[in-house]
Amino acid sequence: GETPLYLRERTEKFKYKDKDSDFSNPQEAALWQALRRLRKQLADDQDVPAYHVFGDATLKEMIRHHPRDHFELSKISGVGDRKLDKYGDAFLKVLNEN
Repeated sequence: GETPLYLRERTEKFKYKDKDSDFSNPQEAALWQALRRLRKQLADDQDVPAYHVFGDATLKEMIRHHPRDHFELSKISGVGDRKLDKYGDAFLKVLNEN
């Protein structure tokens, strides 16, 4: 009644990767959390999924490029005119505070 079980040995160390591990320093990780909190708050207020506000890739690009005004924010992928008008001030406030 026994069944053989074959396992393959890993050749490299397993590294757990989470959403915060993309950032090279604690300030970037803190900014990531702040932007995600804002996104969730705005999404909850509108009763939409968080990704309808901005996707993770857009938030990460905001952190990498750290836009300081509407013009710079408009250059971020995923930030169109409508979202810039609707969310730009709120996200720039968080970006400029960090």
